[in-house]
Amino acid sequence: MDDATALPGPEYLELVGRLAYTTAGLEWLLLGDLPRLQARAPELPDVGSLATKSSGRIASKLQSAVAVVTDGNIKRYYEQGAAALARAAEIRNHVLHARPATVDGDQRLYRWTERPDEQFAITSEWLQAALDELLALIRRVDSLRPAGQ
Repeated sequence: MDDATALPGPEYLELVGRLAYTTAGLEWLLLGDLPRLQARAPELPDVGSLATKSSGRIASKLQSAVAVVTDGNIKRYYEQGAAALARAAEIRNHVLHARPATVDGDQRLYRWTERPDEQFAITSEWLQAALDELLALIRRVDSLRPAGQ
């Protein structure tokens, strides 16, 4: 390990990793169902056209496509899924676009934005609350998954 960069403790880094991985899990929940559901909703994009996109872009593409889906269960699933993924991307981007800082004597990430009132330290508490929110979003989306082919 290179000692040139001060790192936060393993508990903090685990929360960062869990948040990033959980967002990717929500992406795959939605993308992985596309091949299974396209016979009933051919208006949906294929997984290959979305797999290289960012979470926010996937959410946007799904939101556009779902507007013309006629199957009510699939429409509801992807409406809620796209909204959840857009929120997950926002949360994840706060973390991945933050910079290292010393906050109250600890190494933490600090999120700088164009607006001073939206700048904040990404504390362990913030990460846990964000992870809890993501897990609730995934549970909600998963509860709406259409059955069958």
